[in-house]
Amino acid sequence: MLGRPIIKKQTGYGFYRPAAYQIANALADMPFSATRILIYDIIIYFMTHLYRTPGGFFSFHLINYTAFLTMQGFFRTIGLLFSNYHTAFRVAVFVFPNLVLYAGYMIPVNQMKRWLFWIVSLLPTQRPWLLILSHQFYINPVSYAWSALMENEFRHLTVRIPPQKKSSP
Repeated sequence: MLGRPIIKKQTGYGFYRPAAYQIANALADMPFSATRILIYDIIIYFMTHLYRTPGGFFSFHLINYTAFLTMQGFFRTIGLLFSNYHTAFRVAVFVFPNLVLYAGYMIPVNQMKRWLFWIVSLLPTQRPWLLILSHQFYINPVSYAWSALMENEFRHLTVRIPPQKKSSP
């Protein structure tokens, strides 16, 4: 946001396009952000004692790095949409907690408000072929990352329920 007057001046002169600046900025940030996210992932993955396999760790890292790049692009888009830093900050502060809240952890999918449900996913219907669509997320990148991380961690588990604990439908 601080370099906007310079960018406006240089694009007015026709030096380069704003999209070229944004793409170059994103590509220049990638090595530094990859290093930061890798250090963060090493600390979190082993401190929380997640399922320790190389495939599990690198999947964890790939999911986190992809989610980071997605949210970085999301916030850069918000910054580009507004000319004032304070307005962009207020919009981001409003949108991000709602993305986290409606990712499916804090509020279960079946208890979400119907008028905000388009943010997350479709509920399963009575038709069995639509059950495949039950966890397809629409516009929330946090829910994509959350479901991918949960799948990465718990896909190797087999949960068996004893017959006396089963409840009849």
